[in-house]
Amino acid sequence: MAKRRPSGDGMVRKREDGRWEGRIVVGHKENGEPIFRYVLAKTQKELLAKLHRDMDLYQDAQLTEDSRMTLGEWLDRWMEEYGAVTLRPNTLRSYEQYIRCYVKPYLGGKIVSRVTRLDIQKLYRKLKKEGRVHDHPEYGHELSDTMVLRIHAMLHRCLKDAERDHIVPYNPTDGVKLPKSNYKTKQVLDREQMDAFLAAVDKNEIWRDFFYTELTTGLRRGEICGLMWRDFDENAGTLKILRSVNVPKRGEMEIGETKTERGRRTIRLPPSTVQRLKERKKHAVSQWIFPEPLAPEKPVRPSAAYYWMKVLLNEAQPLNEGAVNALTTAEKPAASVFSDAEAAKRAPHKLYIRLDSLKGVKWPGIRAVLSTCPGDTPVYLYPLDTKKTTLVSRRLWCRPDENILQKLRFLLSEDDVIIK
Repeated sequence: MAKRRPSGDGMVRKREDGRWEGRIVVGHKENGEPIFRYVLAKTQKELLAKLHRDMDLYQDAQLTEDSRMTLGEWLDRWMEEYGAVTLRPNTLRSYEQYIRCYVKPYLGGKIVSRVTRLDIQKLYRKLKKEGRVHDHPEYGHELSDTMVLRIHAMLHRCLKDAERDHIVPYNPTDGVKLPKSNYKTKQVLDREQMDAFLAAVDKNEIWRDFFYTELTTGLRRGEICGLMWRDFDENAGTLKILRSVNVPKRGEMEIGETKTERGRRTIRLPPSTVQRLKERKKHAVSQWIFPEPLAPEKPVRPSAAYYWMKVLLNEAQPLNEGAVNALTTAEKPAASVFSDAEAAKRAPHKLYIRLDSLKGVKWPGIRAVLSTCPGDTPVYLYPLDTKKTTLVSRRLWCRPDENILQKLRFLLSEDDVIIK
């Protein structure tokens, strides 16, 4: 029986065309046959230099037959076999986008075991200069440093598993030069700003307990939305954090585990927060501590909480832009290059609502419905007897899907809710 050749073993020969060819063993098939890596050079000296480099690289690599698949094929397999069972749904969608838009167009067709550190470095450089899929009026096709870092984190994770499974000899993302993170410094609210915000919050019966809990606990917005009454121990004054609510863009609500394993925890509440939750529990109509106002069988959407935080911040005059950033950990959308009025003119759809008065009994319900679906469709409010003058100077924005339109028409009438 022939002796199994170790990884790194090689041979050299001169071809009929005058070039020198060398090969080394980089792994073995399931039946024991060796997998070779071939190298060509014009001279024997040049070939030996290349072979010595590869012999050091592939020494004890023990690659499998899967090392012959392309990078795109490996990433697809990783997403199906690893990502689908280990990643949160929102992270999984982000990874799918990174692979489809930023990796496959440039390196997807290259053999995964032959992807080098230089290939990865060139990819990041190209993405930085022209990686944006859709042209941006201000930045053109340049991709942000933050996005390049996210793509790197995804690739590093995928190729680390490839190295462990003997599909690549080493992780080519190790050692690449990365752009510096450009996160802005967070500003902490001072006492005056905090008092101003709490005063504005306290006037809102629907949201005052939500934001008071957020400010006194420091929980993520999705974690607060996912709180249930069984998580609250009023005698011990504690709260268990066991789940988080996420709503992907134009998607269904998802209720899952916390963002990290350490996120599952029990926290001790300040006495004032305990008292607020005790009072709130007396009038609870849902298993959720903070249910959706018009659908109490569901938890409130994080996007609705973010929208109302912005509304209440506008009412708290001492708060500046830095204070707004300090109150949220969610990433802000890029500022529009158009004015508010110009953006409304350019919107593909507009929602018109006719009602008697903003002080009428129907307005709180309408406002609550609109708050659950923040989006990019402008909302115009008109009095019942005319369509020429709006009731409010501040324009509202929402995402009116069929469910939202049905709720509005239930509160008003078919003719008073028009989308064009």
